[in-house]
Formats: sequence, structure tokens, C-alpha cells
Amino acid sequence: METPQKLIWGTMATDLAFGTDGHLYICDILGQSNLERPGRIFALSARQNPNRPPDPGVAALFAGGGIRKLSSIMLFELMKHEDYRVRLRAQLALADRPEAVPYFINATRQKESLNLALHGTWGLWIRARRRGSVASTERLLELLANPVQELRAQAARALGESPLKDAGRLVNSLQDPSSRVRAFAAISLARLRVRAAFNPALLLLAENGDKDPYLRHAGVMALTRSGTEGELMALAKHSSKAIRMASVLALRRLASPGLIHFFFDGESEIADEAIRAVHDLPIEKSRPAVAALLDEYAPGQKGRPLSRMILRRILHSAFRTGGDQNASRLLRFSANTEMLLSDRMEAIRLLSVWTNPPAVEQSLGRHAPLPPREKGPIESSLTRELPSLLGLKDGISEAVLNLARQYEVAVENP
Repeated sequence: METPQKLIWGTMATDLAFGTDGHLYICDILGQSNLERPGRIFALSARQNPNRPPDPGVAALFAGGGIRKLSSIMLFELMKHEDYRVRLRAQLALADRPEAVPYFINATRQKESLNLALHGTWGLWIRARRRGSVASTERLLELLANPVQELRAQAARALGESPLKDAGRLVNSLQDPSSRVRAFAAISLARLRVRAAFNPALLLLAENGDKDPYLRHAGVMALTRSGTEGELMALAKHSSKAIRMASVLALRRLASPGLIHFFFDGESEIADEAIRAVHDLPIEKSRPAVAALLDEYAPGQKGRPLSRMILRRILHSAFRTGGDQNASRLLRFSANTEMLLSDRMEAIRLLSVWTNPPAVEQSLGRHAPLPPREKGPIESSLTRELPSLLGLKDGISEAVLNLARQYEVAVENP
């Protein structure tokens, strides 16, 4: 697009799709509620059509499965074709033949056509994955040293589904100059669960420094499949912020209670991610530790600044964990005048539905019913905390009085 502009305005477009001719087709129902009445279709195209005119030979190749009737040498030649659809079908047809591997190896050795080399690499991938071809796997390993970046990347990607006995060269690819190659190598090592990839993956993550999110994801996958929970938890004291964040993300994938080791990380982003993981998955063994964080936000305490959504998760974790201690935590939080009134009122609201929790987990909006609960914890907590709450000048005192009446707790000098 050369310049942004309103091409078609005032329509009720219900769908759009690119056609094989390069046009963009837009379906417009003309503002009708009766969808059985006819609408209209717009076709948009560039001023100068960038597509080549249709090649009648391509249609002939596809007709009646004709491409599968060609000789192997013809299929090899078609993997150089300018039309990707032709190249792909030729590759797939050749991959089904017993003599395919030498053709694919030769395709990766020639230097005239990158397309041919790529389809040769993908053909070797198919043979390695489906047939356990050792020759295909060996050639893919050799391609890790190819000067062409994309061939190295596709070889690293393919080796994740190959019968690889020694992953040493694939581990070395974690230090490839290309971030694309490093990412595919990390994902493949994760698929293969290579233990030797743990420390190299840490180095990859430290060098990336959270700059490339795709590379971080690949490194996290390698950590998840190559390390143990104990090794990941031990990284809570690592000096690299990027490695600590990756450890949290890996532990989240493992649904590990060890995430509690990151709740007090010096970087709020990491601590928040750990809290979010425990609450959202959820990891019930660690939920009481999330609820305990409310102690930092009782009157007179100076907890670290929290985003409202992280604070909401802590409040709801206390509610879902239940018990006298967490009821008291919610009441003490509501008494903290340093916090937003809306958040304090949310704590009171949660206490009002304590005995009959809603079926929806309201901090996340998903169905997660809790059984009905006794009102004993609320009664004892209200009796203990009521005097300090009634002296507040904002709307909390009235909300607490209503709560006391709801649970039939005696109030002296209201």
C-alpha cells in the first residue's frame, strides 16, 4: 500500500479473502439483517498487477494427479519451478518413492537454485521423520555448517524430528551467527529433550537479554525440556534478569510450585510473572503463598507497588484459598487507606460472597466453582478486625457494617 486511505466506507463487510488471482475479495451484506437476501462482493487489485499471467502448464500438472505419474528425475527438475505449488507437490511426490534420498541429497549440494536446495532439505526432513532415514539425518547434520543461513535454519528445524543419536552439532548451533538458526536449534533440542542443551540455552538467553521475544521463547522451550525443576529454581539467584525471567516461564510450563522462589525478585516484571503464573494456571499448592503477599499491604506496611491486575490476583487468591487467616488478610487490606478505595471495596465484596462463592472465577472470567463454605472464619475475623475498620472515614466503614449485619456479628457503638 502506497498511502493509507479509506477505500470503501459505510459497508458491512462480513469476510474478506485473497484470491488465487491476487485480488482481495470483500463480502458486503448491505446492512441487512436478513442474510438470505443477496449482498455484493468487491474485488480490489493493485494498479499494476504484480502476478504473472496464468501458466496453463501448471493446471495440466495438477489435473488427475498427473504430477505423481512423472519420473523421479522430472520431479527433481520441478523442484526448481517458479511456482511454489508445483515445487511442493513435486517434493511430496518424490518423498514417497524409495529412491528419494539421493535426489534430495543432490538437491542440497547444488548451488544454482536455493529453492531446489530448500525443497531437498524438506524432503530429507520427511524421510527422516517418517522412515527414520539415517542418511537423511546425516545430511541434515552436514547442512548445519552450510554457508546459506536459511539452509542451516531449516536443517536445525528438521533435526528435531529426526532419529538423532548425537546432538552435539545441533547444540553447537545455539551459537550460530543467525538468530533464526539459534531459535530453530533450541526448539529442536527441546523436542529431543537433550540434557546437554541446558547450559548452552542459558548462554543463548543471557546474550539475547530479552531483546528478541521469539529467541527467548525458543530458549525457554530448551530449558523446559533439558533442565529439572530443581535446576530451574536454583536460577532464582542468577545475576541475569533474562535468565531469571526465562526460568519463570519454564517453570510455568511445568506448572511448578517452585515459582514461589521468584515472588520477591528485585525486578517487578519477574515477580509479577511468577504471581500471574500461579494464580492463572492455577497451581493450587502455591496459591497460599500468593495470598500471603497481602500481609505486605496491611495498614502500616510498605509493599512494593503493584499493577491493579496483579493486586486483583492476590486478593482473589486469598478469597479462593479461604480460611480464617485469609479472611483477616482481606479485612486488614480494606483498612489500609494508602490503597485505592475501589480495591479495598473489592476485598469487602469478596468477603460478602465468602460462604456462597460464584461459579465464575471473577478475576479471570472462567468457570471454576468452589463449594459452599462455613461462615465461621468470617465471623471470627470480623469480630477481631471490626474496631479498627469502624473508625475509618471513607465508605469502608459502612460496607463493613453491612458485612457484620450479613454475618450477624454484634457491633458495639456503630
